[in-house]
Amino acid sequence: MEHIYKIWNKIWKDVFSNVFALGIVALISTIWISIGSFLNSITLINKLLIILGGILVTAFFVLVLIKRKKDKLLIYVSYGGTCRDPMAMIITQKLMEEKKIEKKWTIFGRALHCSDSKAHYAAKHAINTIYGTDLLSSYKPQTITKEECEKADLILVMSRFELYSLLKSHPYVEKKTYKFKDFFGFEGDIDDPWQDSRGYINDNKTLQIYLNCANEMKQIIHERFEYLTNALSI
Repeated sequence: MEHIYKIWNKIWKDVFSNVFALGIVALISTIWISIGSFLNSITLINKLLIILGGILVTAFFVLVLIKRKKDKLLIYVSYGGTCRDPMAMIITQKLMEEKKIEKKWTIFGRALHCSDSKAHYAAKHAINTIYGTDLLSSYKPQTITKEECEKADLILVMSRFELYSLLKSHPYVEKKTYKFKDFFGFEGDIDDPWQDSRGYINDNKTLQIYLNCANEMKQIIHERFEYLTNALSI
């Protein structure tokens, strides 16, 4: 879904927006030229109806463009991109499904520096434990880009270190970037579970550390979900 979003926005930005704009101008011009050629032969009421129709058509296209611009992008950011940010992404998406939220949100998980090509096995286990299915089986960690930073409406980073690192590289996102817990009205960081487990041993202790991390984020997002809906309201 993320790849489709990026490709679509690239096509829209480079091609469709210009073609669409020219198409609207051409359509309106054609309509008004045609109208002008026979306005003198119709009644005043019909003239007013035609003008009203033209206004409504134009207003429709304007509303379509405005609605599209209101689509919101939320990005969760962690350091390596293999556990905290994809888990937060899935938790938010699942809660939106549960609450039947129809707002147009796109949610990404992103890394400051990708540390692997897939989600950590313990992160996948945690999500599988919570939701009963491996929703991260095909997840591919990606490093956050300048374009994504610019398009994002809200960026939530997991710790003070990642907040400092992101703002050092992309200082222009400061006004829309927060630490995860700070945004939801709590104190502290979402600690990197890899720091405790070191990501090497597939044992019950490691799995529990990651599950605790996922449950901590889940509890916060569920308890303060209105903070997201307010920040990303359309």
